[in-house]
Amino acid sequence: MPARKIRGLYAVLCLLTATSLAAQTSEEPDPSQLARDFYNGYLDSLPDPRKQQRALLEQNLLKSLKRILPKEDPFDGRQVADGLQVSDLAFARVQRTDPFVRGILKELPHLKEEEFMYIVRFGSYMAFLCYRADPMKFRVDETPNYMLIKKKPASDGEKEQSTEDHQKNQAQ
Repeated sequence: MPARKIRGLYAVLCLLTATSLAAQTSEEPDPSQLARDFYNGYLDSLPDPRKQQRALLEQNLLKSLKRILPKEDPFDGRQVADGLQVSDLAFARVQRTDPFVRGILKELPHLKEEEFMYIVRFGSYMAFLCYRADPMKFRVDETPNYMLIKKKPASDGEKEQSTEDHQKNQAQ
């Protein structure tokens, strides 16, 4: 019988504690809890700056490519530029420390190093674009330092020849 009384008292004590805690929260909310909830709600309602920066960068790259394409490819450039969309772009910011970028700048001396350099791939084209200001923060135009490359589809004879040349070079 004493064990039964202890369990009963323990159950009543737990019930009273839970009821008093519920009464406190409904009558007097904890000020620090309210402040924390408000602050977290405020932070959740803010727009993500990385998404805005990426969207601005994509707009700048797209605008630059639509301006460059007709000048650099007078035959197909206008049609490609008109159909070009942000979803068609694959791009990356490149740095001077990259060995391939150093090779590009060495082989193409008319391209000058800028702080903001991007390589963009879309369709059968690739572009090397430079900006003086950060295109993730500002609406900017590209500098005259750009290069557009159109990949030429290889014919079957050229594919066979390049494969044979590659195999000869590896054998040596």
